[in-house]
Amino acid sequence: MKNFFTLIQTILIISLSCNTYSAELVTLEEFKKTFKESLRIKGEKKFGDQKTLPIVVPKPKDLDMRKFQDVLNNPLFKTKGGFSSGGGGNGVVCFNELGHASEIELLDYYEGIRKDLSPVKAIGMKGDSVQDKIVNAFSKLENTYPRLSKKLKNRALWLHENIEQYLIAAEDGKLSPIYDMNIPFVPQFNEQGDECMIVRFAVQLKKQIEGQKKFFFVKDLYEHKLTNNDTRAGIIIHEIIYEEAIKNGAIDSDFVRWLTYLIGSKKIDQMSSNEIQGLEYQPGGEFLGSLGVSANTRRVMNYDFTDLKSRQKVFALDIYDINIGYRSYSCYELGICELFKGEFLGRKRGSSDFLPKFNVMMRLNKVKVPLSSSQAVIETQRGENLVLSNDSIANLDKSICTRKGACVGDIVGVTNESSQSYLSYTGVIVGIFGDGNFAIELIDGRFTVAGQDIDINALYDGEKSVVLFSKESHVSY
Repeated sequence: MKNFFTLIQTILIISLSCNTYSAELVTLEEFKKTFKESLRIKGEKKFGDQKTLPIVVPKPKDLDMRKFQDVLNNPLFKTKGGFSSGGGGNGVVCFNELGHASEIELLDYYEGIRKDLSPVKAIGMKGDSVQDKIVNAFSKLENTYPRLSKKLKNRALWLHENIEQYLIAAEDGKLSPIYDMNIPFVPQFNEQGDECMIVRFAVQLKKQIEGQKKFFFVKDLYEHKLTNNDTRAGIIIHEIIYEEAIKNGAIDSDFVRWLTYLIGSKKIDQMSSNEIQGLEYQPGGEFLGSLGVSANTRRVMNYDFTDLKSRQKVFALDIYDINIGYRSYSCYELGICELFKGEFLGRKRGSSDFLPKFNVMMRLNKVKVPLSSSQAVIETQRGENLVLSNDSIANLDKSICTRKGACVGDIVGVTNESSQSYLSYTGVIVGIFGDGNFAIELIDGRFTVAGQDIDINALYDGEKSVVLFSKESHVSY
C-alpha cells in the first residue's frame, strides 16, 4: 500500500506541474484520507422507515480527481461478494443530505428519457395497478408481435402474482453485481440537487437448477413508498423481456432497457408499424423475430438421428387416452399427443436385433389432458423407466436433419385432419424420431377436437412449452 501511495504522489506532482489541478484543491494527505474512505464499504444507506440499501458507496463530494475517476468508480471497490451468472435490472436512487432516499426510478426510464431524440418524452403506462400497467405495456407490441407479446405478458403477470416469493430482504443478503450493460453516463444529481447512483434492483439466473428460484428482487426497493407502480411494473417487464433475450443469445441488457423504456413511455406511440418491426434488426433485438421460441438458423446436415448417447436428453412418445364424454380416444388418433422429457439409457438387454428396445429414464413430467371431464393429469416421476422402440424416442441434437431437409430448429406448419379432429398450427422442430417423425414445440394455432375448440397453451398459463408429436406427412417445411 505504501508503494501505491508513492505512485499516487508521483502522479499528483506531474499533474500539478502541468496545471491539471490547482494546489489549493487537494493536498496529498487529504487525498490519502479521502481515497481510503472511498474504499471502505458503507453497508447501510438509509432509505427511511428503517429500511436499508447495501452495497452503495457515495462519491466523495470534496474531491475532484478526474484522473482517478475510473479507479474510484470501479465496481470492485463498491461491493464485496460473488458474481452471478445471469442478468439483472437496475434502479436509480437519489439520497438527500441526511442519507435518506428521496427518489427511486427504474434505470431503463432514467436512461431512456436522456437518450430519446423525441420532442415529447414522458413515462406513464395506462392503468392504476401493476397488473394493468403490464397488460397495457405489452399491448403496444400486439399488432407487430402478437405471439411474443402474449407470451411475455402472461409470463410477466405470473411473476407479478408471485412476486412475494421472489423478494429478498436485506437481512437475507444482497444481490451479486452483474456487469451486463454499456451505458454512456451515470446518474449524478436529480433536479433537487440530491446525489443519485445506480443500484441493483433485480437479478435472474441464466443457469437455473430445477427447484431453485429464477428471479430475485430487492424487497426494500420494490416495497418502498417512493417506488411507484410504473417502476414496479417496469422492473418486472425488464426481467421478463431480458429472460427471452437471454434465451436467444443476448449478452447484455442494452436493447432490453431501451425496449422497456419504449413500451413504458409515449415513445412507441409515435412510431410507425415499420419502425416497430424494425426493432428486431437492431443490435440485441433479434429475439423479437423469434416468435417466442428459440430457432436454429444453421443447418448442419447430420442424418443419423438414431445415434443417441447414454444420458442424452430426449423426448418420449408414450401414447395415452383422452376421455371425452362416454368415449375414449388415443392421443395418437386425435393428433395431440404431448411428449414426455427423459434421458436415453441405452438398449434394453435381451431385446431382439430385428426390433430393438431401449430404456428411457423419465424426468418429472406433468401432462394435462385436454377435454378431460376430470381434468386428468398424467405424471411421471424422475427415475421411472420406459421401454420404447426408436420410433418413439426423439433426438434433440441441434445438428440433425432429415434427408428431405427438415432440421431441428426449423419453424414449420402442421396440418392434420381426421374424423374427430382438425389441427392447424405452427411450431418449431425440437426433435426427430427414429422413423423421421417430429417433436414440435407449439407456437400457436387452431385445435378442434370432437367438435370443441381447445387452447393447448392455455392449459399451462404459459408456464411451460408444449411439445407435441407429429407425423412427418403432416408437416410443411
